[in-house]
Amino acid sequence: APENRIEYAFRLTHSRRPSSTEHARPQAFFNAEKDAAATHPGDAAKLAPSPELAPWVALARVLLNTDEFITRE
Repeated sequence: APENRIEYAFRLTHSRRPSSTEHARPQAFFNAEKDAAATHPGDAAKLAPSPELAPWVALARVLLNTDEFITRE
């Protein structure tokens, strides 16, 4: 299920389980990206080889770009 994969991605990037808010926001983002990929498959193709993968690529980019993931000095 996408919910489990989203939680797993969060755990991989943040080394902890997400709070309920931290789980809801990536889930909402993923759902919006999934709808956008279905509506605009040409744009999704620029991000990933298939519209089904595009929301996962977008979510991975978001998770990898958080301040908690990136170590800044």
